[in-house]
Amino acid sequence: MSIASRFFKTNMFVGFSYLSLFQMINIGFPILIYPYLIKTIGLNNYGWFVFINAISLYFVIFINQGFDLTAVKVIGENRSNIKRTNMILSSVLYVKFILFFISFCVFSFVFVFINSKHSYLVAVVIFFQLIIYNMTPFWFYQAIEKIKIISIINALVKVVSLLFVFVFVNEQNDLINYVSILLIVNIVGFLSSIVLIYKVGYKLILVSIDEIKDVILKSVPYFFSRIATAITEYTSSIMIGLFVGLDSLAIYDIANKVITVFKTPFQIFSQVFYPVSLRCKNIKYNRVALFVLTGLSVLICLGILFFSKNIYAFFNLSSYNEFMLVINILVLYIPFNVITLVLGASTLIVFNKEREYNKSVYFGVAFYILVLCMYLLGFVDINAITFFCLLYVLPEVITAVARFIYSVDLLLGRKNVFSKR
Repeated sequence: MSIASRFFKTNMFVGFSYLSLFQMINIGFPILIYPYLIKTIGLNNYGWFVFINAISLYFVIFINQGFDLTAVKVIGENRSNIKRTNMILSSVLYVKFILFFISFCVFSFVFVFINSKHSYLVAVVIFFQLIIYNMTPFWFYQAIEKIKIISIINALVKVVSLLFVFVFVNEQNDLINYVSILLIVNIVGFLSSIVLIYKVGYKLILVSIDEIKDVILKSVPYFFSRIATAITEYTSSIMIGLFVGLDSLAIYDIANKVITVFKTPFQIFSQVFYPVSLRCKNIKYNRVALFVLTGLSVLICLGILFFSKNIYAFFNLSSYNEFMLVINILVLYIPFNVITLVLGASTLIVFNKEREYNKSVYFGVAFYILVLCMYLLGFVDINAITFFCLLYVLPEVITAVARFIYSVDLLLGRKNVFSKR
């Protein structure tokens, strides 16, 4: 049997299919309504939504810590131990709720310093809808490789919510209606995920303080790498909102969402491949994935560039030149992100190179902070929107190169991939 046949003759293909269904609807939902939203609530209001979302994403990282990596790894390696799995699941959710409360207090304090004509209530709803979505334990279903049911339920909820948007969002002041719909949808998704925990044979239990401490301590190294990733991914949106304007931020975000549509299948593959890689620990699969997915990503980039004018026409934006500039730069992110994903958790973490995994992220964020400081101090003279687009892409290039260097011996089979250091 060929490597490719063995590669997909697992739960991975089923998991990939259903996770793809959910994620593509999850991303397709905003893509489909963006032209309608921009027409009704306006580019400036949409830019405000993106700005608060970017700030809230830092709190998402704080709440998630590194649980989606450490918990998936522990549960994936102990799936037959239901008591152990219940303990990990419960500990992670309890910690997240505590961090949720802390985050809301800090967010409310931060908002005081944001000079804006927009409502505090709108900002709070934006914050809550994003946090609650990220509280949903998709990582748990990923770990036990039962992503099918939760994906179908959440996809159905998203489709129904689309109808509510067209009914209740009709004018410029309806931004609060839009974000409220998102909040309700995410609450339903979260509650469904909790009910399903019991349906698949697990449950939430009381845990000791020591067990909670153990879960937190294991996630700390990955938390810092996630903070580093957040700096490179989300800060550009905040900077564009502060220094360029909310209209330009809206255009940047729409171009970035287009890129996200095409990089999401690779991210889904990475999520599904991680528990499979943990179980199989066969570096041949990683080599095949790296070669095939990188080649595919380059073809996708060429397709985006070829159809970029059609993409602009679909969204009917006000600034053609700005949109084309942004999307032509951001498209470079995709192939390097593929390399980062394939050589990340599924390679470096699975084969005992956790330190290298984190270091690769730190290299990217160090570059980001250095160049951003040089720009703010006036040492870099370049158009602002061009600068922040490049600043989004280049750290990913550095991270991808670092991970390739750290993984090359594993990929070429030059050493024992299971050796503990």
